[in-house]
Amino acid sequence: MRDKIAEKLDEWENNILGLETEEEIHNKPVRIFYGQKPSNVLQDDWNFIVYGMESIDKTGTNSQDLSGYYFVDIIREDYISDDVIFSIIKAMEEITGFKLCQGSNPIDYVLKGNTDIVCEMMRLRFTRPMKRININAES
Repeated sequence: MRDKIAEKLDEWENNILGLETEEEIHNKPVRIFYGQKPSNVLQDDWNFIVYGMESIDKTGTNSQDLSGYYFVDIIREDYISDDVIFSIIKAMEEITGFKLCQGSNPIDYVLKGNTDIVCEMMRLRFTRPMKRININAES
């Protein structure tokens, strides 16, 4: 599933940036990270996305019913535009079974390093149903 999320976010970014050729796509700076942004990836600005898996919960009455919870963190200097928020939600919900979670999607603010630049961070939470394989069943 993580590969599908990565592909969808990459496709979203290419569309936002207007990148069409393989050369343009290959030469773009890395701004989408799994889990967290590595400290060795230096950027002049704080405009990137981090995604990952948050948890798996048992749902329903069937012992095989699970829900996977995923996050997409949007980090932007100054503020996150509504267009970015809604276009990421739309892109993620194009993945089969993915839905924005009920409830809040938290927003936080930090100062960028030793500057006066405020960065806005928003966590979008998504869920999708999962079926586990019964590992105790006989083959």
